[in-house]
Amino acid sequence: MFVGQKTSVQFLAIFCALVWGVPQAGAGKPRYNLTTSAMCDGVPGDCGYVAPSGGIFSKNNFVEVTATPDYGWEFHHWEENLSGTDNPTNYRFDDFNYNVHFTAVFVTDATPGGPDDPPPPPPPPEEERVDARIIAYFPEWGVYQQPYYVSSMIPSGAAQRITHLNYAFGVPGRDPVTGEITCQLDDPYAAYQQAYDETNSFDGSIDGGSQALRGHFNQLKQLKTAYPDLKVLVSLGGWLGSVFFSDAALTAQSRATFVSSCIDLFIMGDLPEAGGAGGVGAAAGIFDGIDIDWEYPVAGGAKGTHHNKDDAGNLSLLFQEFRDQFDGLPNGDGLDLLLTMAGPASDYRGQNYNIGQDQAILDYVQIMTYDFHGSWERKTGHLTNPCTSILDPASETWRLSLDQSVKLYRDQYGVPSAKIVPGAAFYGRGWKRVKEGANDGLYGRAGGAASGVYEDGYDYFRDLPLSDPGFTEHWDDLAQAAWLYSPTSQIFWTYDNPQSLALKADYVRFFNLGGLMFWEVSGDDDDGTLIKAIDDALQSTEDPVNPCP
Repeated sequence: MFVGQKTSVQFLAIFCALVWGVPQAGAGKPRYNLTTSAMCDGVPGDCGYVAPSGGIFSKNNFVEVTATPDYGWEFHHWEENLSGTDNPTNYRFDDFNYNVHFTAVFVTDATPGGPDDPPPPPPPPEEERVDARIIAYFPEWGVYQQPYYVSSMIPSGAAQRITHLNYAFGVPGRDPVTGEITCQLDDPYAAYQQAYDETNSFDGSIDGGSQALRGHFNQLKQLKTAYPDLKVLVSLGGWLGSVFFSDAALTAQSRATFVSSCIDLFIMGDLPEAGGAGGVGAAAGIFDGIDIDWEYPVAGGAKGTHHNKDDAGNLSLLFQEFRDQFDGLPNGDGLDLLLTMAGPASDYRGQNYNIGQDQAILDYVQIMTYDFHGSWERKTGHLTNPCTSILDPASETWRLSLDQSVKLYRDQYGVPSAKIVPGAAFYGRGWKRVKEGANDGLYGRAGGAASGVYEDGYDYFRDLPLSDPGFTEHWDDLAQAAWLYSPTSQIFWTYDNPQSLALKADYVRFFNLGGLMFWEVSGDDDDGTLIKAIDDALQSTEDPVNPCP
């Protein structure tokens, strides 16, 4: 073929582009450009508005669309890419038209506000205030580090302040006998075999050698006895534990097998007999639900994670399988079980889920609004900033913030505010060889990961050099976030501090979100500085202020 020649396929592609619009270039699903307008008694005008008013959306995104008339007008019907009279209504971006337009048609109200007419109706009542959850992830491996036990939450005050605890992690794994993917314990010894004594148990009791339930699970049982309103969920997957999620969700049979095994292991409490512990029902009554932390469907995640192009749809079916089997438990025992997920902070990953669809059967959706920047990048940046900074040199795709993520889930994916639970970080990310520059190291070039106690580039809040006189804590008024910098050692740390956490809690209250989640509880200091900041701000009786106007 000579240069300049076009095949019939190319001509067809050009024709389709002219007729239907051109999707944005780049990896992933096509992008849809949404615009809206109002028609007022048959004439384009300004007699009401449509929300969302526009934006860029991914294939299979769901959005709730609402037409709000000005006084003296009433909504009549939809035109263009919407039809019918439902208001609000839903739209799914799944056809070949990449330029989507909604027109809300308004007509003159039959009872306009004249001098003898009744006054306009009162504004709708304020949305009922949600009791904000405080959700802590608990690390199974903590017993090998500080060490961190369930009882460690007593002196910090976390035990009395949190409302939900996600035990991290259970994992999907291959059954050595059947080869099927089933729910498995990541560390059975730490989970239910390790013996505790009066020095580290929650209630001061001593585990017996023939006791069927020991380890973290018995400590969680003691925690729930002391705080009966606390909900404990097992989180499945995580960064390193999502290898076989795609296989578990692949077919109707694999989903049924996997979900049934999760219910047997964590809800019914049937633990494998090992180390003198375990047995049928040994851990019954500990877990109040299951949190799915699949990192990630379709693409991404740790090396070796399995993927399938149909992962998004299969995950939706997996959620439904969990809900169906919960509902099918005898005596209605599963009706109150919680089903939740941890989702990505950006649409780059989020487009590989059906979040708008899945949220309908989930109790709430946690957003991992952290790890926005880290030592895998050559420039410093904020780890978990509440607000977006125009000075962030990252590309638009990766100029992230809690505010941006919440609006993505609420406005683009259609998740109700009361189901949205953004995240906070009880750890920091650090770089070395960072020159001071004009911004005390912020957005400066870096030379790798700073040394950490357990992992380079990562330190718990409790281990950050906050009291080191060589470091100065700085505050970014745009991002509403803190950072530490030492011009002498050229070390830079980004993290959540009490001020940013209080602002996140204010944000939750202002937008009536479902709560605040954090990773993870062992990162706080012994005084509970971070958990106290969250709880105090959420319990405040003052009117909340939007920190990201």
